[in-house]
Amino acid sequence: MSEENKNNQEILDGGSGESETTRVKYPVKTANGVIPFVGKAYQKYGSSDVLSNEKIADANDLSVNSIKQILSTCQQYNFLKNIHGKGYKITTDFTKIFHPENDEEKIQTVISCLMQVPFYTQLFTSYNDSVVPHIDGLINKFMRDYGMRNNSASIAAEIFVQNLKDYGLLNNRNVLIVKRGIQPIPTAYTNPDTKDAVSSKPPAKPQEDDSDSGELLTYEFPLTENKKAILKYPKSNMVIEDFDIITMAIELLAKTKKFTLQIQLKKENEKGATAP
Repeated sequence: MSEENKNNQEILDGGSGESETTRVKYPVKTANGVIPFVGKAYQKYGSSDVLSNEKIADANDLSVNSIKQILSTCQQYNFLKNIHGKGYKITTDFTKIFHPENDEEKIQTVISCLMQVPFYTQLFTSYNDSVVPHIDGLINKFMRDYGMRNNSASIAAEIFVQNLKDYGLLNNRNVLIVKRGIQPIPTAYTNPDTKDAVSSKPPAKPQEDDSDSGELLTYEFPLTENKKAILKYPKSNMVIEDFDIITMAIELLAKTKKFTLQIQLKKENEKGATAP
């Protein structure tokens, strides 16, 4: 049975999108699978109003009863926000995905949404820069750790892995490649594709940023062709978790930018190949 048919069957059979013992919610469709669902409601009603279940169902030509778990999945991805007792509001993240400034913004926003899914948060932490188990291993983990039945664990595992594949987060060794740590460049390095040497100078020491009343520290990182990157963070009250967030965000930015450049390069190559 295909992923899409299996997901639909789970919903039609009353699948809860939750583990039966601990009631842990998990996405029952991929992010790519629900973007068109939310998109139809967005196109018909916009993002300013709170939308009832009936309006969202109508925009998709579906019955209200059939979309309950799809709505839950959209909430988990932060595509929809539940307004208690009123309905759902389309989020800013979704509008960025549906109307991005460029491919990079769309990809980065979707990946950020994936990393914030409660069911996925610990998985990203556990498997960061490590091999993600194959489907059977994830199924066993979900059954063992969350008390999920085999069918539910299977859907949760397949959806998680497909999300990673859809956004280039698994390499050919099945390693999750959104990394927390950023390794400094100790010596000069030449990119074999561009032949641009990266400066061997270490990042500048942190300096007080006078423009912000001394409340921020500034790091400057040398890049190619005399470019530089600048990082600012609060001078006080920083904790370890704050630096984890900074490093994850920088790695995410680097990953999505590289992914976008690869897509652009592929498009340019295809265009060149078809040119007369």
